Amino acid sequence: MRLFRQRVFKKVRPKKLNGNFINGDMLLELCYAYTKAFNSGGVPCIESAWNGMCKAQCTKVVEDVTADYSTELSKLAEEAGHDPQKIKLLHKEVRSKNPSMCVADGKGGQGLQATEHWRASA
Repeated sequence: MRLFRQRVFKKVRPKKLNGNFINGDMLLELCYAYTKAFNSGGVPCIESAWNGMCKAQCTKVVEDVTADYSTELSKLAEEAGHDPQKIKLLHKEVRSKNPSMCVADGKGGQGLQATEHWRASA
């Protein structure tokens, strides 16, 4: 088994699509899109599959960042005794710690910074 693992890691290279590395979740999303196309009698379109995968990854990032933000702000709100002024200051503190913890900006840009960060690193 050890020899097999060594061979796999020695020979297998990271997968890329459109010049970007693909992680496991991305690969599964692409496989799903290709399988769906085949099962419907069509031919998979790489561009559509890529766009769907990017959308799924961005959605996941927004959900993760929103959950982290809510958790962090809830902890700080408890510490602040639910005082609105203190919470406002703590909100700024939370955002300064991690600027990607951006949630609704009032213009429908929920998680915009997080998705831009993901796109830049993908």
